[in-house]
Formats: sequence, structure tokens, C-alpha cells
Amino acid sequence: ANLDGSNAKTLFDDGSQLCGVAINPVSKKIYWASFSNNAIRSGNLDGTGATTLYQEAPGSAPSGVAIDPLSGKIYWTNQFSDEIR
Repeated sequence: ANLDGSNAKTLFDDGSQLCGVAINPVSKKIYWASFSNNAIRSGNLDGTGATTLYQEAPGSAPSGVAIDPLSGKIYWTNQFSDEIR
């Protein structure tokens, strides 16, 4: 969406409870946690190229996502296993 909230569109809908998002504007990538599918996913900012980066153990419930593009790292929390990965 535009910063004023207009022109909203769906980039990805993977059929799960999504929780947390991070953007890397340099690589034009978006990263998110798929809470109910226990996965960390990414895709292109144009809505293409969705892929699973990491599959967590069942019931871990990944949520918040942060990236550090300078070090090439991604971080997330797991609500039910009480971990920062």
C-alpha cells in the first residue's frame, strides 16, 4: 500500500497465520514468519518467488522477524518454544 493506506494489494497468501515481517530494500526481498506452518519464508517485493527458508519443528510457532542485511542474518522468535533463533 501507499504510505497513506491507499492502493493496498496482497503480495503473498500462503494460507497460514502470518506473524511478523521484515524488508531488505537493497535485495528487494520481504521476509515473514508463517506461524501455523512453523516456517520462515521470503519472496520478492513484487509478489513473486515465495520460498521457505527454514522449517521449524512442529508447534514452535515462529513470529517476529528481523534481518541484518550487512551480516546476511535473519532472526525470529518462537512463541511456544521460547527461543530466539
